[in-house]
Amino acid sequence: MKKIFPVLLLALSAACTQEEKPFDPGIAFSRTGEVTLVASIENAATRAGLTGRGEARWLAGDRIAVVCTDGSVAELPLDGTGGTRKAVFKGTLPEGKTLGDFAVYPADCVQNLSGTTLTFALPETRKASAGECSVMVAPIGDTYEIQFGQIFSYGLFDLSNINAATRRIDVVADRNLSGTFTVDLAKALTEGVKAEEGTAPVSFAFDDTPEQSMSLVVPMPSGSYGKVSVTAYDVNGKKLSGLDVVGSLSTFGRGDLRAMKTEMPDAKGKEPKEGALLVADIYWATGNLEHVVGQTGEGFMTDWRLAPAQWHYSGCEKAAATQKAVTWTVTNYDDYSLFNYGGLGMDSMDNVVDHTAMVPVGADISGKMFIDRMCTVETTDFDAARYGDIAFWASKGQYRLPTGDEFAALYANASRQFAAYTVSATNIIRGILYFDPVGDAPVASDVEADLTDADLAKGVFLPYCGRRYTAQPLTVNQLSNQGPYRSGESITGDGAYDDTCYGGIYHQLSAAPRPYPYFNKDFGAVGGYAVRPVLVDQN
Repeated sequence: MKKIFPVLLLALSAACTQEEKPFDPGIAFSRTGEVTLVASIENAATRAGLTGRGEARWLAGDRIAVVCTDGSVAELPLDGTGGTRKAVFKGTLPEGKTLGDFAVYPADCVQNLSGTTLTFALPETRKASAGECSVMVAPIGDTYEIQFGQIFSYGLFDLSNINAATRRIDVVADRNLSGTFTVDLAKALTEGVKAEEGTAPVSFAFDDTPEQSMSLVVPMPSGSYGKVSVTAYDVNGKKLSGLDVVGSLSTFGRGDLRAMKTEMPDAKGKEPKEGALLVADIYWATGNLEHVVGQTGEGFMTDWRLAPAQWHYSGCEKAAATQKAVTWTVTNYDDYSLFNYGGLGMDSMDNVVDHTAMVPVGADISGKMFIDRMCTVETTDFDAARYGDIAFWASKGQYRLPTGDEFAALYANASRQFAAYTVSATNIIRGILYFDPVGDAPVASDVEADLTDADLAKGVFLPYCGRRYTAQPLTVNQLSNQGPYRSGESITGDGAYDDTCYGGIYHQLSAAPRPYPYFNKDFGAVGGYAVRPVLVDQN
């Protein structure tokens, strides 16, 4: 059915200059046996300033379907090379069949014919390559001369400033532009295909870098449209740019060709950065923050680093093969990755109240360091700092704690998949993979999926690395089925100690994360939770 779908403006252009094919005036008109029809094409009605752009030409390989009197359909191929506005279609009807009153182009569009009601379909996905007219219908009278009329109107999108990363362009309206349609052949040339409410889009695919400017032609059922938008996406389905080209009620009549000049907005987006994963327009670190004696990341404080893999955390070898929660007790803090709120250095790894920050509710210590616990005396001296952002301090200013807004953006704007990474038959790491949506809206799946290294490269994986009890500083609980992560924001909640601030928690509970912020009486400033830093430079 590829011939139904116009993409580049070839068949609807006047660029072709071939002479009209001469026809033998002695052609005999027959309704049985060998049938010859000479078909011409109605021009699409163009608007002011579009002179000549509504002309169409037959192309080599075209075939038309003719309806027989018994309701069956037969095909007649084009006799010649095409390139003209009038062409001969010739073929032999099956024995016992008689030519009826209608012809349809293209022949392979016919899905069903009941009486004079034709059913056909326009697919959602179409290749961005040369195309022809959409569905046309021609009455058949008592002569071999027939004229095909347009039963769609056409939206001609003259696009410019197309991003070089574009690999898909979607056209979406408040009427269906793809899917199954029906039309009464007897009324097709007066009423056309009627618009129906819906948002089934047209999606044009590009195998390579597209031209910066091009014209896309979309068949549009006749009727009133309140909104038509064009959106460009990259190879991963990430939105690059988009805009509304029809923002108020606009009527498309049968056979109209409506031009809409569309300059795509600049959409350079953020570039990839080494040591970071770009998801929800935020640069996330490639692993959780870890304190490991003898292992130091480049530019980090001694014994501090990012985990060597997104699934890795201190104690990950304890993760069970099932999702059953695991509780275990470490012997010391030499290898650790669960931290309290606002303490720096070794003071971030125990449950001593004085080793947590005390800042006003709603304040954010992300990217900041302080000398005093009340966080009133800020410092840029990494050696003098005693309280503040543990990720910022440990990385010497390369990374920081996510803000509350960044966790909220991750929850709202990223798709998420409950997933498991298999280290060995007895060691499986579970968590949630966050990734940019393929399409406009994020989706979420709580059905466990197997996680590959390729999957990890495309998103941010926050493993279920458990949490440290507030009352038992060396005991890790809920490993394998919970993953609370600290933000830089100070909040309070039910059961809080008097005047004690909590670090905002993004809590991944089993397969479904709880929206940021999350807290309860066991999620205090002295609890130990994971840290997934973000880059300090988010530009």
